[in-house]
Amino acid sequence: MPSPRTESPIPVIQIAAELLAQSEVGQRARVVAKWLIELLPGTTAVVYAILDQENPSWTAMTKTGEITVGEVVEFNAGTLGAVAESRSLQVFDGANLQREDFSHLDIRHTDLTLAYAPLLVDDLLVGAIELVNVEQSISQEALEVLQELAELASPAIAAALNYENERNINL
Repeated sequence: MPSPRTESPIPVIQIAAELLAQSEVGQRARVVAKWLIELLPGTTAVVYAILDQENPSWTAMTKTGEITVGEVVEFNAGTLGAVAESRSLQVFDGANLQREDFSHLDIRHTDLTLAYAPLLVDDLLVGAIELVNVEQSISQEALEVLQELAELASPAIAAALNYENERNINL
């Protein structure tokens, strides 16, 4: 478990309260995306969840900004596949990417930077946060905000997935 920081760039208590006030994955994903664009103006965010661990794929639960994203993305494809394999923070510069690497995004820009934070609970990958910036590269400070928000969101998304699975079984 990471050691707590003395000073956080994000309002942890407020975000945690908003996450706890919601029970479903989509609602919690919207809270995460809302805070990302508030804390990192000029970026676009997509929050993905893995709804079925037995047959994993990336399901876009929410997005912000002017991009369109495929609703379900192949688990091992492109940049999201790299996140699935590494299970660590990833940053991709558009100059070093082929269009196929981010084909899940319908975006007109090729001069972009993509950053991903996996949503992990213990060793279980439950989703990812994708950050897109078309104006400039993503700063180290932005990566720290992304990582910290992912650490906060991971158990919230995992709990919501468990809640929805239990509810659906009981139906």
